[in-house]
Amino acid sequence: MKQTGLLIILGLAFFVLSCDKNQKAVNKLEGSWKATNYIWTDVEEGGASDDIVAGEDAMTMTFEDCKLKSGNGCKAVWVITDLIDGVVTTIDYDSYKVSDDGKTLEFYSDSWDDETWAVTELTKSNLKLQQFNSSGEFQIDLYLEKD
Repeated sequence: MKQTGLLIILGLAFFVLSCDKNQKAVNKLEGSWKATNYIWTDVEEGGASDDIVAGEDAMTMTFEDCKLKSGNGCKAVWVITDLIDGVVTTIDYDSYKVSDDGKTLEFYSDSWDDETWAVTELTKSNLKLQQFNSSGEFQIDLYLEKD
């Protein structure tokens, strides 16, 4: 009886410890996130601006609950509101994917350009993303808090 109990405990421990880091990241992403900073840095010139703090834009990202193993991808929506002229842009991503043990976030869409972001921080309440353009001329740092 003791051996059966020990085997069950060991099996549960193995299951818990073997959970995929990418799925753990997807689980944390689920829900709505509000951008607190969107910092665009010109790497060559050294200048930076923050469109959120400057009051130019408001952004939210919403990630659906999903299981990566389903193979269908996970849906995400990015809403950007230009606070100066009131234009609202909604980017409905067909799917997003988390890879590299939760360190890379990729968005795919038939209507928009695909995007890849480095995940520099992901907790239950904070998300920090970073992106460089292909030539390395500028970088974007996006800071979000869970709604």
